[in-house]
Amino acid sequence: MNSVLKVTGALADATRYSIYEYILKEHRDLTVQDIANQFGIHPNVARFT
Repeated sequence: MNSVLKVTGALADATRYSIYEYILKEHRDLTVQDIANQFGIHPNVARFT
Protein backbone atom coordinates (compact mmCIF):
# COMPACT_ATOMS: atom_id res chain seq x y z
CA MET A 1 0.00 0.00 0.00
CA ASN A 2 2.82 2.43 0.83
CA SER A 3 4.36 2.08 -2.65
CA VAL A 4 0.98 2.87 -4.24
CA LEU A 5 0.81 6.09 -2.25
CA LYS A 6 4.33 7.05 -3.37
CA VAL A 7 3.45 6.52 -7.04
CA THR A 8 0.16 8.38 -6.89
CA GLY A 9 1.80 11.17 -4.90
CA ALA A 10 4.55 11.55 -7.49
CA LEU A 11 2.12 11.58 -10.39
CA ALA A 12 -0.08 14.15 -8.67
CA ASP A 13 2.47 16.77 -9.74
CA ALA A 14 1.39 18.11 -13.14
CA THR A 15 4.90 18.26 -14.61
CA ARG A 16 5.80 14.76 -13.50
CA TYR A 17 2.56 13.40 -14.91
CA SER A 18 3.15 15.21 -18.21
CA ILE A 19 6.65 13.74 -18.43
CA TYR A 20 5.27 10.28 -17.69
CA GLU A 21 2.69 10.66 -20.48
CA TYR A 22 5.36 11.95 -22.87
CA ILE A 23 7.63 8.96 -22.20
CA LEU A 24 4.75 6.54 -22.79
CA LYS A 25 3.71 8.29 -26.00
CA GLU A 26 7.19 8.41 -27.54
CA HIS A 27 7.76 4.62 -27.60
CA ARG A 28 11.54 5.12 -27.72
CA ASP A 29 14.46 5.60 -25.40
CA LEU A 30 14.69 9.18 -24.19
CA THR A 31 17.56 10.98 -22.56
CA VAL A 32 17.30 13.46 -19.74
CA GLN A 33 18.22 16.12 -22.29
CA ASP A 34 15.32 15.06 -24.54
CA ILE A 35 12.90 15.50 -21.67
CA ALA A 36 14.47 18.80 -20.58
CA ASN A 37 14.19 20.18 -24.11
CA GLN A 38 10.59 19.06 -24.50
CA PHE A 39 9.47 20.70 -21.27
CA GLY A 40 11.78 23.71 -21.23
CA ILE A 41 13.42 22.72 -17.97
CA HIS A 42 17.03 22.33 -16.90
CA PRO A 43 18.37 18.75 -17.23
CA ASN A 44 19.01 18.63 -13.48
CA VAL A 45 15.34 19.31 -12.88
CA ALA A 46 14.42 16.61 -15.36
CA ARG A 47 16.68 14.16 -13.52
CA PHE A 48 15.08 14.99 -10.20
CA THR A 49 11.58 14.70 -11.58
